[in-house]
Amino acid sequence: MSGKKYEPKRAKKINKKRIGAILFLLLWVFMAVFFSAATAMQMSRYNVYRRELVRLEEELFAERMRTVELEEQIAYYDSDAYIEQLARELLGFIKEDEFIFINVAD
Repeated sequence: MSGKKYEPKRAKKINKKRIGAILFLLLWVFMAVFFSAATAMQMSRYNVYRRELVRLEEELFAERMRTVELEEQIAYYDSDAYIEQLARELLGFIKEDEFIFINVAD
């Protein structure tokens, strides 16, 4: 009978060890799955932010190019050449040594 008393105790100890090992393994599997999922979500967010950054950098480049064009236009509008062009086109001015030919056939 004493042999029978020890058998259930050994079986319980083995089962407890086995259960502990299984729980430990499950914990590691859970942690691996959790961290893999967290990493995948972070990579997804990173890719979204990276695409947004590229889009914004392209937009910034386009706006800088537009700024350069506008600054060139401002410089042209402040030039004597533009003022002379306006005077000729809108006001009909001519230089001293120029002649105006008017086509009377029209």
